Amino acid sequence: MFRSFLYAGCLAAAVFSAPALAFDMSELADPFDAGRLSATELRFLQSMIAFEGSYDGMIDGKWGPASQAALEKFMANMGLPGVPMTAMVLLRAAEHQIRFENDGWHETYLDAYGFSLLTPMQITPIELRGPSFGFSAKFYPIVYTFEQSDRSQLVGTHDQLLASAKPGTPSYRLRRADRKVTAVLARNDRGLGLSGDVSETIFYLRSERSPRGWNTLLLMTGAENRGLMAMVAGSVVPGEGAPIELPETGEIVQGIRAGTAAGLFGRFDANGNLMPLPGAQAPALLDGPCRSWGEEVTVSGPVRKQIFPGPPNYENIALGDAEEVATILTLDEPFCLNATPGDPEEIAVRKITEMQLVSPIPASSEPVTVTGMPFLGHTGHHHTEVMLGNRID
Repeated sequence: MFRSFLYAGCLAAAVFSAPALAFDMSELADPFDAGRLSATELRFLQSMIAFEGSYDGMIDGKWGPASQAALEKFMANMGLPGVPMTAMVLLRAAEHQIRFENDGWHETYLDAYGFSLLTPMQITPIELRGPSFGFSAKFYPIVYTFEQSDRSQLVGTHDQLLASAKPGTPSYRLRRADRKVTAVLARNDRGLGLSGDVSETIFYLRSERSPRGWNTLLLMTGAENRGLMAMVAGSVVPGEGAPIELPETGEIVQGIRAGTAAGLFGRFDANGNLMPLPGAQAPALLDGPCRSWGEEVTVSGPVRKQIFPGPPNYENIALGDAEEVATILTLDEPFCLNATPGDPEEIAVRKITEMQLVSPIPASSEPVTVTGMPFLGHTGHHHTEVMLGNRID
């Protein structure tokens, strides 16, 4: 049966009344309190930190020390160490919600095989031999296959996969009378078709006893997609699973709306990137004082973290571009830059209201003063027209 699985891989702004306990503006700077959220909201947050590579547990809505530690690790990777601030958790939840909405991620129940798990809306079926069923995600490098079998066909499958694990890498093994789970990192035989450059593959194999025998699921993705595998594998449950989503009347959605209405979060474009709302940045009715290129400036304003599409194409995260976290300063007072005659890289720039900082600093809803040298953005890593090579004192 294991060979058949490998063969498969080869083919392969409405306003709602806020509840009494909803996060409000006065609490956005408070430490994040998961105890205020419903199990549905907690499952969604667990899927978020799993996707980002910080959480390897079950997406079950049970928020314990492992979930909290994973959230803190996730925020620390963004340059925000310590106890997470409510506003930043809501911001990242809003970004993850964009991902779910754009790609149609939802907990799918496959009645014939007795499993529920997260799948995206757009999939490509895989033709399999015998009673097996499979598909790959159109915009994510992951393969799903399912099979029904009796115990004689199951014997050795999990042990064979476990034996294929790359030496020195962690693996997972569970053997119960009604459930068997094996997860390993193994060398790719270059027949899985996940991507042309993948040399190692993560396998997640799970078998559940049923009245008709055994139902088996195999997930496969490249080693670089550990977070994607953690999210999908963590969502697997026997039977019909609970939804993994943000309820419209939940506290997270209400908090996001409160922050957006106040201009803290901004709006999101079609690629799922956070953009500033009109009115969320300093008024730009005037150009402000004009400076010269090569002149150091001191500016101040609130600082936010914003996700942009990164390599290889710098166009769309949903289509495979990596996420890049940029540090954006919204200026309390806009300014302009005069052109330098004869220099095509030192053009006149009017109404500069925000700048990306080259050296990251923590996000802050309070004004932060920064000093540095402005320069014109010119690479895919530059996400504002004028950048600031800021000093870190």
